[in-house]
Amino acid sequence: MIAKRTFLPIFLCFVHGSSNAALTTEQHFPVENWITFQDAYYKTECDRQTRKVEPTEQRKHAMSGNEFFCNCAPAGLKAYADSLTPENLRKTVSLSQFVSLASPSVEEKCLAAYIRSTINASCLSSKFQLPAGVTDRESFCQCVQTQAKAATETTISNAAAAAQAELNNASKAILDGNPNGISQNRELITQIIEKCGTQ
Repeated sequence: MIAKRTFLPIFLCFVHGSSNAALTTEQHFPVENWITFQDAYYKTECDRQTRKVEPTEQRKHAMSGNEFFCNCAPAGLKAYADSLTPENLRKTVSLSQFVSLASPSVEEKCLAAYIRSTINASCLSSKFQLPAGVTDRESFCQCVQTQAKAATETTISNAAAAAQAELNNASKAILDGNPNGISQNRELITQIIEKCGTQ
């Protein structure tokens, strides 16, 4: 599935990066300090990604780990910092509060860019099974890409959260030996696929 394999890694990147900036979420620092910590993490990860040889499949994607950590995330963080007043920069917050504050400028923006840049390539791959009745892969995938581009960044972020919750629930249901407990979440990509499959 497109959604489950592309949403989750980038959805978790921002939180993972932020969690490296402090030992616990109980620590409180001025927002400007959190921004500095986060920017330093992006620079470190960018350097690592730059030296990393990516798999051939990853090169097909418009947004690689390099693009995320070296360009999109730092630019989003800067835009967030530039939008703050001096008072808000000095405001003391916890890590979890900082993540919530900066998320729309970083996580939502980059997640949306990642999905929009990879969804067409994923759809065109022969590994992606077309919905029943669809015979024109190129036309179908163009519809999917158009629908993804039309979705707002917040909608895509919310869909990522729903997809993550669905995966977690499915794993728990399987471990509990209760396959009937697996939820059928009609998240964004599923809705897009169904819509394009009927056109």
